[in-house]
Parts: sequence; structure tokens; C-alpha cells
Amino acid sequence: MNGLDEAKRKTIDVATAQKEMQKSTSLMGNAFKAFGNIATTVLSTVGNMILATIASFVVSKVFEGLAWLWDQSFGAKAARAQAGREATQKVADIRKEMKTNEETANDDTIKRYNELRKGVDISGNSAKNISLTNDEYSEFLSINQELITTLPTLSTVFDDQGNRLLNLGNNAKEAGEKIKEALNFEQYKKAQEIREQLPKMIAANSDSDKEMREEIAQLEK
Repeated sequence: MNGLDEAKRKTIDVATAQKEMQKSTSLMGNAFKAFGNIATTVLSTVGNMILATIASFVVSKVFEGLAWLWDQSFGAKAARAQAGREATQKVADIRKEMKTNEETANDDTIKRYNELRKGVDISGNSAKNISLTNDEYSEFLSINQELITTLPTLSTVFDDQGNRLLNLGNNAKEAGEKIKEALNFEQYKKAQEIREQLPKMIAANSDSDKEMREEIAQLEK
């Protein structure tokens, strides 16, 4: 091979090398570009996930706050209203009991008790029918049972048949006074039970009906 041919060959080799270098550079550029696109996509996806998580957290806290506000306002208000209704019902029940007490220990009952009491010998811790008919004694036992149930603080004894009777002494006037005193004591305890319900009724007063407001006004007297 002469000098000219050798020079041509070297020229061709250099050109080929330049083409290969350009090709490699292009491939590397494409690779970096593809990697950049992938990285951008990954970062974008991660960013969106983070933003979604933050948004979900914020929304959940907002709803928790709204629920708390609801409970503090409407929930508490509803609870007070319910407690007020229950207290009002309890007061009504207690008033019925007080009325029943008054009807049980009224003047007519006391008078009839003292009339029948004369036919029964009550001394010490025992009692015995001495002159009442069977019907009269049954009536006497019934009156005693009603009074004992209504006025549990009164003193009692048992007759020879095991029936529980009041032991109020032999004086009709004193017996009547003891029954009235026991009645007043029971009514006082009932009144205290009613007053215990007053705070619940007052708490619900802003939403209460006319009946509850009137009830509160009476209790506050």
C-alpha cells in the first residue's frame, strides 16, 4: 500500500470514529432525556400523593371540628332538652304521689280510723279486736295498711293474727295529729325531690314549652 492509500484509509477511520462518537452522544442524550421524563413523572406522582394525603387530613380535621361544634351546640342543647323533659315527667309523677298521700291521709280517713280504733285493744306491742264485726275489722285493717304504706315513719304493732296496725295511742286527737305530722314529713321529702329536678328544668328552659316554664315558676316560689 502506497502513502496515498494509507492517508485515505486514516481519513476514513477518523470520519467513522466521529460518526460513532456522534451516535453515542445522541444515544446518551436520549437516555438522559428519558430518565429526566421518568424522574419528572415519579416526582409529580409522589407530589400529587402528598398533596392528596394533606388534603384528606385537612378535610378530616374540618369535619371533626364541625362535628365538635355540632355536639357543643345542638348536641348539648338536645341533651339538656331531654334531661329537662325527664325532670318534668319526674316532677309530675312526684306531684301525683303527693296528691295520693293527701287523699289517703285526709280528715275523713282519720275520723274513720279513730271510730274503728275504739273497738280494738292496742297496748304495748300487741293488738286485738274486741268489738268490731268482721267487716269493720277488715275495713280497719285496710285503713291501717294504706296509712302505713303512705306514712312509713308511724309506729306500728301486730295483732294476734299477724296483721300490722298503727300504734298511735288511745287519744283520737293525738292520733290525728301524729298522722298529719307524718304526712307533712312525707310531703316535705317529696318537695325536696322536686327541687332536685329544678336545675335540669332551668337548663332546658330556653327551649321549654309553656307548661315547663309554669312548673319552674311554681318551684321557685
